[in-house]
Amino acid sequence: NILREEIRERCPNVPITEFQPSEVHISLSRPFAIRRHHFDHFKEKAIELFRSSKMLLGSTVWIDRLQVFSNDEATRFFFVANICTGREEVRAHIHFSHHFVSSEVQKSSIATDLVECAQFSLRLIIALIRAVDELMIAFGLSPYHSDPQPHISLAWTLQAVPSELHILKQLTSPI
Repeated sequence: NILREEIRERCPNVPITEFQPSEVHISLSRPFAIRRHHFDHFKEKAIELFRSSKMLLGSTVWIDRLQVFSNDEATRFFFVANICTGREEVRAHIHFSHHFVSSEVQKSSIATDLVECAQFSLRLIIALIRAVDELMIAFGLSPYHSDPQPHISLAWTLQAVPSELHILKQLTSPI
């Protein structure tokens, strides 16, 4: 996978723990610890929140860069793929990558539809983050950042990652 190869290439001396495919996730909250006696109640409320929200994520998300984030204490660092919003470079990438469509109108229409789908998915992710914020606050936990950067967590390390590597790669065309 191109993303994992980039992490290994840019950080060869950093011991990295990759998430297993079943563990790769879109982060909806800060990393947090919860008291054992609150765990079952928190889990029940989280399941209830997701069932009642009826928010289903679309299958289209675009990744435009690899970054490193840290937890608030800077004791754990996460290698993440940033989910982008469907900016013009996404539109241009989609537009030029559809060579099998002969009409410029068709290409433009496909590009517009895919970008709108990606934007819709991003709005749903942010809505889920806000719903999880309410749950976190109800349990006395810190909500996510006021201006969240939706991302897919790929790996982590306990070793500090130099700040010059916090943006590992700006992708020339989103994937």
